[in-house]
Amino acid sequence: REGKLKHKGYLIKIVDLPGTYSLSSYSLEEIIARDFIISENPDVIINVVDAGNLDRNLLLTTQLIDMRAKVVMALNMYDEAEAKGLNINTDILADLLGMDVVSTIAVKSVGIDKLLDAVIDVSLTKSPVSRHIHINYGRDIENEIKIIQNAIRSNEQIVQKFSTRWLAMRLLEADGDA
Repeated sequence: REGKLKHKGYLIKIVDLPGTYSLSSYSLEEIIARDFIISENPDVIINVVDAGNLDRNLLLTTQLIDMRAKVVMALNMYDEAEAKGLNINTDILADLLGMDVVSTIAVKSVGIDKLLDAVIDVSLTKSPVSRHIHINYGRDIENEIKIIQNAIRSNEQIVQKFSTRWLAMRLLEADGDA
């Protein structure tokens, strides 16, 4: 589904992709989301995360970071997380992830204006938080990533379309499945 909305004078096109916890190719939802992100190269991705199950969503978040995508995290159902006794410091989380993190309660429209403000700031590169971070997977994996990245860099068409780090990670993942 897709739609358009106006916010503070900006026309924003929203594309709702299937819910997924990763961009691997194990399910149709993952394939659809991954292919859309690669082919359409959206200006900003809103990563909607269940605040009460943050750990379940971090794989997708790290994959988006490795893709060098511009991301804003919507920490949704924040009220339910608080009811469970969870207190998530969104400023620290934003700093650690290199992306804006906005608490939302979508069913009550809480935080949506702030989320859209963050999307605009990230799109215009005005966000003080948004930056690319490097996730270190440990010496052995990092060495393998570098070897694969060097091989990938010889193909200019691939380099123009994909983050070499993200692609190297997917190839390592695929090799581990074999």
